Amino acid sequence: MTTWWGWAARRARASSLLLATLVALVTVTTAILAFVVGQAGTLATDAARAALSIAAPGAGAVQAQTRLGPDPTAQDGVARSALTEGFSPAPVTVHTTYVSEPRRPTVNGGEAAQRVTLWSGEHLSLGLLSVNGGTWPSAADEAALQSGAAAELGLSTGDTLTVDGHTLKITALWEASEPSSPLWFGDPLVTDGADAASVGPLIVDRSVLTGGNPFIRWSVVPDAERITPQALDVLAAGADRAKALVAGADVTGRGIVVDGDLASTAERASRDWEVGRAFGIVPVSVLLLVAAVGLVQVSGLLAATRQREHELLAARGAARRQLIVTGLAESTLVAVLGAALGSAVALGALWLTSRSTAQFDIVLLGGAGSLLLTVVALWTVTIRATSSLTGRPQADRVRAVAGAAALVVVFAAAALTTWQLRGADSLQFLPALAPAFLLAAAAVLGLAALGPITRLVEAAGRLAGTTAWLAAAQLARGLLVHAVPVTLTILATGTATFASLYAGTAATTHRDLTMLVTGAPLRATLSSLDAGTQGLQLPDLAAVDGVSASVPVWLDDSGTVGDTPVAVLAGPLDRLSEVATLPAGLAFPELPGRVEDVDPLTVPDGATTLHAQLDGRVYLDEWQQEYFDRADEFNRASAADLPPQEAEFLAQVWTEDYLDRVSRTSSYSLRLTLRDVATGVSRTVNGPSVSIDQPDPDGATPPGDRPFWRDLVGTAAADIALPQDGAVVVESVQLVGPPDDNADRSMRLEIALSADGVALGGVGDWTSDLAVTEELAGPYREALASVEPAWEPRTHTVTFEDGTTQTFHNPVSNKPPVPQATVDARGEVWRVETSPALPLITFGANVPFEGHDPQGVMAGAAPAQPAPVPVAITTELGDATTLGPGDALDLAAFGRRIPAVVAAVTPALPGLTTELGVLADSGAVSAHLATTANPLRWPSELWATLDGDPSAVRAAAAQVPGVSALRTPDETPIRTATAARSLWIAAGSALLLSLTGLAAAAATQLAARRPEVAVLRALGMTPRAQRRSRTLESGGLLVIATLAGIASGVAVAWLVVDPLVQAAQPAGPGYRSPLTAEVLPWAALLGAGAVALLLILWLVGRTVQRQALDPEYREEVR
Repeated sequence: MTTWWGWAARRARASSLLLATLVALVTVTTAILAFVVGQAGTLATDAARAALSIAAPGAGAVQAQTRLGPDPTAQDGVARSALTEGFSPAPVTVHTTYVSEPRRPTVNGGEAAQRVTLWSGEHLSLGLLSVNGGTWPSAADEAALQSGAAAELGLSTGDTLTVDGHTLKITALWEASEPSSPLWFGDPLVTDGADAASVGPLIVDRSVLTGGNPFIRWSVVPDAERITPQALDVLAAGADRAKALVAGADVTGRGIVVDGDLASTAERASRDWEVGRAFGIVPVSVLLLVAAVGLVQVSGLLAATRQREHELLAARGAARRQLIVTGLAESTLVAVLGAALGSAVALGALWLTSRSTAQFDIVLLGGAGSLLLTVVALWTVTIRATSSLTGRPQADRVRAVAGAAALVVVFAAAALTTWQLRGADSLQFLPALAPAFLLAAAAVLGLAALGPITRLVEAAGRLAGTTAWLAAAQLARGLLVHAVPVTLTILATGTATFASLYAGTAATTHRDLTMLVTGAPLRATLSSLDAGTQGLQLPDLAAVDGVSASVPVWLDDSGTVGDTPVAVLAGPLDRLSEVATLPAGLAFPELPGRVEDVDPLTVPDGATTLHAQLDGRVYLDEWQQEYFDRADEFNRASAADLPPQEAEFLAQVWTEDYLDRVSRTSSYSLRLTLRDVATGVSRTVNGPSVSIDQPDPDGATPPGDRPFWRDLVGTAAADIALPQDGAVVVESVQLVGPPDDNADRSMRLEIALSADGVALGGVGDWTSDLAVTEELAGPYREALASVEPAWEPRTHTVTFEDGTTQTFHNPVSNKPPVPQATVDARGEVWRVETSPALPLITFGANVPFEGHDPQGVMAGAAPAQPAPVPVAITTELGDATTLGPGDALDLAAFGRRIPAVVAAVTPALPGLTTELGVLADSGAVSAHLATTANPLRWPSELWATLDGDPSAVRAAAAQVPGVSALRTPDETPIRTATAARSLWIAAGSALLLSLTGLAAAAATQLAARRPEVAVLRALGMTPRAQRRSRTLESGGLLVIATLAGIASGVAVAWLVVDPLVQAAQPAGPGYRSPLTAEVLPWAALLGAGAVALLLILWLVGRTVQRQALDPEYREEVR
């Protein structure tokens, strides 16, 4: 050996096994780190692209439409150029479609019953469209018709039709190759061949679009497969200003219509990418931790094995600088070689998994980072190993392994990052490091706890044989030697356990939130009511094959509790709990029933028809009759001070006007508010409408030409269909009269209700808003009976603005003050008397009186305050408003204010998209609203459970009259799946790194502890016993470290899994699922690790036994 470099080369050859182990460790570390960094970027990008790919119809593209101008080519060029520039550099495709107004074609010589819409465009060709029959048009007089439209028109290939003077031959029937493509916007013309206005599309040459005022439409569709995360913001901005971009193409001045929600979809995709990128920090930080620990400690073991060489060289005159330089050169060579090999492996693995080079720069960056980490670790160990060549053995107790300073630093970092994570609304860089720091803290704590544990094991081992005692003693006194396997095992098993709990909890939370937001397996939105529709019958969704049960639901997203906005859910709770989907462990809240203050009018069970009859009579009471008889006299007296001719004329006019008003037809109609007790469905339905215009046939015959009063009568009836199941009650009755009838006459109205011929009886405890109840009207009857009807003349003078005066002589009656109306509803026939006619009279249970009551007889009959409605609130709402069970609240929902009381608090409610929610029984809400004569509005939706094929049920339910839209559980990707996959990769990688580190540690320990084998052999310990002792020592330690790792993973998951999962979730109910583990992959990882560890232990034991049997003269036996 002539030079130090030659000596270094010879030493490397002599330590080739150790150096190869270190190179392998660096290679594996670099490959894993670089691959995980690149894969995290790939997964984040895939999540963003998935958000675009699965967008709902109309949300994955944007389209702008205007009227076609005189120069279509120039018009199209302006718009396409502006759109292409406005969306650049986002990869998008701009499609131009020329669309006609619905046109009436001539088919087979006759005018078709349906209108047809014509389309034209270069993209409307084979590829996007597939031909079901015939060949694609190749001439201007040929056309292709959507298959569904052809069935509607009764056409097939070879048939002709004429549109706007153009005779076209249908040469092909087509369907969209991908009906769900964002290009089609879910247009029913494309998917079904028909919409509400026309059938089609009929694809023609552009020259055919000559009739009417055609449109030109530009559809901008992003390429989800090629779009980059950086282009998502550009895509959102372009979609948001699409109308402004094509403003120059509005050459007709008719305006531009923009459709599509691409802007919000792109923003959501950008957020998903941000979430994925932020979560990529979690596995990378964990792997960095494992890699750093493995590299530092394994290289430290390597340095420890060379300590004797360094001491010998120093004793022979070697300078410390020479040892450092050769060590650094060797370390650099190992780091560069391992990093290069690892980066190449990572690039190949990423290409095989993603078939893309988009993340190669990130992979190379990760490789460079791994190289830097390796160089720093190896150089640090080399410098420390050569800094002291005293030869004194280092302390091997716990204090040397996990000092107090390291413990404080690691725990402080873990506490800081965990505090920030648990208080953050979104995941940022520093909070994302919390799992790594917590795992590091767990490893340090595990090492700290290992000392007392191994000393206890040593004490217990004294009671066993020599083999067990030696293994326990070595554990207790050689913790420095075992620091590497302990740390790596805790980190590997802790990472795997954390990944299992995160993945399981994230998937469970997504499933639970999907169940909660969806509410039910099938939700049918009900269309608004037809004003002429009668009864309480809901659309019969349960009759659809595959629907096992359905229930009406009321939703109000604009409710409030005080000043706090809330979402309100109402429904028949006994049935709603059977239909609504709830996560496992979340029970549907039970609410007490609301006590009815005054019973409504109950319809007998099983009744099918409610019959309502309204009879009316217009009559004159004694004072009105007196005035009627003397009307001419009174009018002449009023005009007595006028000139005779004028007085005669005015008296005659006034008399004729009075007679006309008093004998005018009076019309009244009946409105009834019905409620289904079981569901709370409530409707105000129209009953009979009566015109009181027929002279009473039983009245007296008028004498001569003198004005004579004969009562007017009228009668009307109506039948109202009742639902076949459920109890029905009549909540209130309204009499709707003429709005401006001020004639001085009286009305008597009689109401009779019966169900299938059975009279419903009286409701004596009901009250009215304007009518005094008959049982309290006695004082008024007595006052009227005590006075002889009379009219007294009264003179009054009116002074006008010009100073002139006019004297009038008007009679005044002595009739006592009486209410405007009275009602007697105690019998089977309800009687209402009113004078004069009132435009609206309401009576029902607990209706407050607001009418004219001179004697105040209704003061004591004020209805009791309605009982509050029991409700359940979410935990978040309770926290936001400090409300709890038993507290009263003022709930504004369904257009009314409802007094309520908190009866239960629940973590979440189904069907709501906010964490602030209220649940009420629809029957209780409807009963309360009935006390104010305000029926609960028509249900928002029907929720149903399914026992058939969901797609078939959905198709059949869409045809049910009254159903306007359907919703089934969304097949949306799990936003946390990106992080879960990354963590599983990190867990597998951490296990691989730890196994590599364990193998390297085992190899170095075998060389370092060979003298120990010789000593034990000299003391008489057999090779087989040494093998058992070493295997028991290493295996027992790893078992303890594995249990500690599992415990640390559970503890870390308990601290950070919930905030991590919630940070990845969109705004919603805020439901927290319990910690759930994905057991199968976790068991597979630990099982694979256990098999590898058993192999390592077997090799270690076998090598120790061979060392014990080796009789060759060596240094240790001198």
